[in-house]
This record gives sequence, C-alpha cells and structure tokens, in this order.
Amino acid sequence: MVWNVETHPMPLGGTSLVLGRGETSSKEYLPFPALLGGILNAAEKESDPFQMLIPSTQGAEADGQYPWAVEAVLANRGLGRVTLVSPELETLPEHVPDPDLLFRAVLTGDLILCAPPEQRSALSPHDIPDWDSLNALASQIGSIPVKSQPLAAVGEPLTLFALNDGVLETLEQQGRSLYRAPLSEYLWFLWRDSGSVTAASWTEQMADLGRLLRERSSFSKDPEGMRTAADQLLPGFAGANGRYRLAKARELGRTSAGVLTLAPRYENTETVLDMTGALDGTSHFHLAMDSDWDESSWSRLNSFLYYYLK
Repeated sequence: MVWNVETHPMPLGGTSLVLGRGETSSKEYLPFPALLGGILNAAEKESDPFQMLIPSTQGAEADGQYPWAVEAVLANRGLGRVTLVSPELETLPEHVPDPDLLFRAVLTGDLILCAPPEQRSALSPHDIPDWDSLNALASQIGSIPVKSQPLAAVGEPLTLFALNDGVLETLEQQGRSLYRAPLSEYLWFLWRDSGSVTAASWTEQMADLGRLLRERSSFSKDPEGMRTAADQLLPGFAGANGRYRLAKARELGRTSAGVLTLAPRYENTETVLDMTGALDGTSHFHLAMDSDWDESSWSRLNSFLYYYLK
C-alpha cells in the first residue's frame, strides 16, 4: 500500500483556533481547541476521504480522550470521511517500524534549537542524520560561543514548542539565549517510565550529544539520575509527564539564569507541580498560555527578567 502523506503545522491561532473554540466550552486547555480546529480546518478543505494522525497518551490529564472527542465533533459535522489514527505515545518505541529513526529525527530538531537562531537554517540537515552525523552536528553547535548565561524553558510540549504566542522566539530576537527542554528527552523519560527497553538503549547516546554540545546543551548530563530525582520529588505521578517537567526545571535551574515554565492556563498538572515547592529558591516564572498574551503579560515577564534573573 502506498500512502500520500502531508504534514500540517500546528495551528497558532486564526481560523483554526476559532473553529476549535466554536466546538468547545472555552474552558478546555489551549492544546485541545487548537488541535481540534486544525483538524476541522484541514477536513473542510478536503473532499476525498483521508486519515489524520494525532498523538494520544494513557497518562495525560485527558487520559486518551482527545481522539474520542475529536471523532465526536467530526461525526456531528458530517465529516465521517476523516479517519483518525492515534498511536499511544507511551508504547511508540515498541510499535513503530523504525524507532531509532524516529528518535534521531526528534533529536535533530532539539540539536538545531541549541544553535543561535540565525544559524539554525544553515545547520539543518536535509535528511535525518545517523548517530555519527548527529555527534558531528552536536560538536559543531557546541563550538559556537555562548554570549550570556541562557534562560531555561520547560513545560508541556505543545505549549513549549508551538502554542506560546511567540514569546520564546521574541526573547531570542531580543538577544537572550535559551535552554529549551528537549522534546527527545521528554519522550525518552516518558518511555522509560513506561518500561521501554528500546528507549533505555538510547540513554548514553543522548547524554553523549549533550556533552558534545558543551555550554549550549539543554540535555541532562545524567538522564537516569534525573529519573531518580523525579522519584524523590513526585513518585508515582503520571499526569502530562509532570515528573520530567519538575525534575528538568529543577535541574536547569542550577545551570541557567532562570527558569520559565510554560503550560496551558489552569492545567491541573502545573498546579500539582507548583504545590510541591520544588522550585522554591530557583529564579522561576510561570507562563500560563491561552492565546491571549498581551502587553500586561509582557510587563510581568519583563519585570521578572529585570529583577529576578541571576
């Protein structure tokens, strides 16, 4: 069977978000109406049957409910020609045809984000690199001097990498260096917590890339040690990979100028993480995102950057 595959960027607002919020009560976390609106936008432009791939997770706050909710909306709108394919993130390494290729693809994006913004396009490879090429890329990026102590950014992935109203990109344009918590490391942690033997085999290779990145590395020097720290901070917790987010924010707080945590507004997991007090004593500012970032939001963030950074 031959598949004609297209990628669609995460909708950041506009028509897609309006469509998604038109089908919700406006109390859902931002990632759901954004995801739903993007699917509706694509579905209404296509007249032929097609499939859409969206991730699901057993341990997130939605507990795998996003695909069911999206299917219900599609059915109500007469869009039965759209079929959702929703693999479970926790078990992905054991079910995809080439898990190593998948992990290297995500790692590549994380490495590129460790480079200065103006150099990312030139450094981006045309194909997914093998491990030797990833090591060479990490070493090349690691040789680029860091002008100032970076600011760390940790959070719920959709919010951290897409649904943040361009705040992180703006900070970089202002000349601030950023440590973004790597998506690959986030997934590795999720898979290790789920008992994935395949993910365990990538531990040293991932740590090696961090060492090659030197001062530009946002990777943990001791990934398994970070899991041990998470066991002490938040044992047995499964919501939205909160164990990783908390341990990572605390870890980066030791090496960065300060930590920004990003999550959808009113996210339950973020409330739990805040209640632990694990970031007390760390220069820390939380960004609760709902596609309404404005001048007053910038004012609060700028005050933190001015008065509280190390």
